[in-house]
Amino acid sequence: MYTKLDDVKKASNELLKLIRKFPDKSEYLSLLAELYFNYNQDKKGLQILDRILKAEPDNGFVHFYLADYYRSKKELKEADRHTKEALVSDKIENGYKIQYILKLILNPDTTLTSDSQLDNYMNLLMQKYSDDLSVRALHSDFLKKDHKLAEARNELEYILSKDKNNYLIWEELLLMCNEMGDTTCMYRHGIEAIKYFPEQPLPYALSGIALMMQKQFAEALPLFEKGVELTDDKPELRSQFYSYLADCYYNLDSVERAFKMFDEVLKINPNDILVLNNYAYYLSLRNERLALAEKMSSQAVAMESDNATYLDTYAWVLYKRGEYSQARYYIKLAIEKDKDPSGVLYEHYGDILYRSGEHQEALKMWKKAASVMLASAMVFSLAACGSSGDSGKSGGSSNSDTFKIGGIGPTTGDAAIYGTAVKNGIQLAVDEINAAGGINGKQIEYKFEDDQADSEKSVNAYNTLKDWGMQALIGTTTSTPCTAVVEETHSDNMFQLTPSATAVDSIQYDNAFRMCFSDPNQGSASADYIAENKLATKVAIIYNSSDTYSSGIYQTFATEAKAKGLDVVAAEAFTADNKTDFSVQIQKAKDAGAELVFLPIYYQEASLILAQANKVGFTPKWFGCDGMDGILDLDGFDASLAEDLMFLTPFTANATDEATQKFVADYKEAFGDTPIQFAADAYDCVYVIKAAAEKEDVTPDKSVSDICDALKKGMTEITYDGLTGKSITWSEDGEPTKEPTVVVVKSGEYQVLQAEDAAE
Repeated sequence: MYTKLDDVKKASNELLKLIRKFPDKSEYLSLLAELYFNYNQDKKGLQILDRILKAEPDNGFVHFYLADYYRSKKELKEADRHTKEALVSDKIENGYKIQYILKLILNPDTTLTSDSQLDNYMNLLMQKYSDDLSVRALHSDFLKKDHKLAEARNELEYILSKDKNNYLIWEELLLMCNEMGDTTCMYRHGIEAIKYFPEQPLPYALSGIALMMQKQFAEALPLFEKGVELTDDKPELRSQFYSYLADCYYNLDSVERAFKMFDEVLKINPNDILVLNNYAYYLSLRNERLALAEKMSSQAVAMESDNATYLDTYAWVLYKRGEYSQARYYIKLAIEKDKDPSGVLYEHYGDILYRSGEHQEALKMWKKAASVMLASAMVFSLAACGSSGDSGKSGGSSNSDTFKIGGIGPTTGDAAIYGTAVKNGIQLAVDEINAAGGINGKQIEYKFEDDQADSEKSVNAYNTLKDWGMQALIGTTTSTPCTAVVEETHSDNMFQLTPSATAVDSIQYDNAFRMCFSDPNQGSASADYIAENKLATKVAIIYNSSDTYSSGIYQTFATEAKAKGLDVVAAEAFTADNKTDFSVQIQKAKDAGAELVFLPIYYQEASLILAQANKVGFTPKWFGCDGMDGILDLDGFDASLAEDLMFLTPFTANATDEATQKFVADYKEAFGDTPIQFAADAYDCVYVIKAAAEKEDVTPDKSVSDICDALKKGMTEITYDGLTGKSITWSEDGEPTKEPTVVVVKSGEYQVLQAEDAAE
């Protein structure tokens, strides 16, 4: 009442009475502070808030209030400090924190909060509240903002692994798969989303589109038909489903049904420009209803008069109607509007000129069409297979006497130990095979490119190797780059065998295989081993939520651990942007009473965790996966901290079998170092390609595509005994079948861990 009368003195007196009566209720003090601020008595307001914080240093609401206050005064350092204090306060619901961050993002004055600060705030939330699905959803938005689509998708997939009844997350995931152009992801998640939300049309649309993009038109039809049923009250969406049905029917040669679908689209939206153009063109090709075709194509041109495609359609319809003069005008205009006219445009121009009686000019256009088409074919050939003359899908190799095998991996940067090992392992195998007569009597040429474990650099490396004339790829070394490169090899139909990329999507196409275990396989095998050998009952997990490899293993491990009766008492995440201080994650694992900590991460981060855990006296059992290989060779790391560390690996240099001992000796002689698992996997890759090529009698004079098709067949027919497993076979999905080995660090060396030893 007094505030409405602008009587700050009386209003404050009333609040002071309440404060004296209820001294423990900080909300009355907060109201008093707010009153002072509203009447420009900032000093008094700050004193009150300071009083609250002395009694409640983790009062997040006060910290948020102070953050806003200092931000309004452009005292950004203090604003940042109070924001961070509020975000780690357990006295505020995370939903409020998320709304606060969103408010900062939407603030039109972007100078008040930098992108790096926003990222730091997000990392704080992820470090402390990684189990909160709303926090993970916000993290996905941040990753998407930074164009880290694969990592953002991983977050959404994680959320759905915990709660499949959130449709908005399904929708966001499907749209992200679509943005990434990942048809496998679109279809797989779309079909699963339908199980939980059968009345939502979007999953039907995107699942069907994925099938269409894969030329599976018959399989897409029932999805689009169901979509039509669900969109009675959504005419715009309904018209889209009719359009999809039309494309499917047309590609299945059910032309009349396709045209009926186009008619349905135009009933809903008479100005659907794509349907107007496509419908008109299809009719012209069949010489049917040409008057209607002219009407529709002229309408499209009127709507977008500079679109070369629509101008070409209109010209062609006019040509089919015998209106050659007008057809000539519009085809000429189409060529003028197109920055890079296709051979089809020139061919159409030639046909129109010929009917106009200009036979010599028509001949010139036909010749130009042929020239453009030939040039396009050559460009395609070079793009697909390299300037060396390799013809990709349709020609022969630049050098019929040698096989050209390429490799990709990081030889510089944080993951250099892995890429260098892969490079050396391939080289050793190539040298041995060439010395023994090669593959089917032909020698191997080998070239390796550095990608620094970066997806963009990895794709560039692939293109460099294509220019060199590569016929088969061993790579890439790490998962995220491999997932990017497999899109390229699939498009080129080039055979790809990765020694060490463990993400499921890294070999999602039929041209790609792997030598190592997949992430899910490592996760389930680790949980099985821990449970069956009774290593612990209470397990904590520390993983990298921004890394495909780590999060993939974590998700499967968590599921399998529960099924095996293990109690996951803590699951603490970190990200690539914050991977040096693990004190929070370690303390949570310790407080939860973890007897074993599972580390599905790379050895660099693991070394820091071991060191920091040792400082606080936390000594659980430690268990990792193949990314742990290399920890003993890390510069500056105290190897004693890794004593008794266990991890899954298909290879150990201490194995006593003859093949391993020879490989280790030869590797040391050639490169002056002890090989890690990645080197052994890569070495095996070359011999596997040799076995598959000899099975199918592959020679290097074949095209890249033919070599790929032959190797795909050979891979499913061979059984391979190598350094990383015995009697290894491959399924058509590219996954190997082999048994994992568990090693333990003893006195600075890896030793194979027997089941009876593990249980001790």
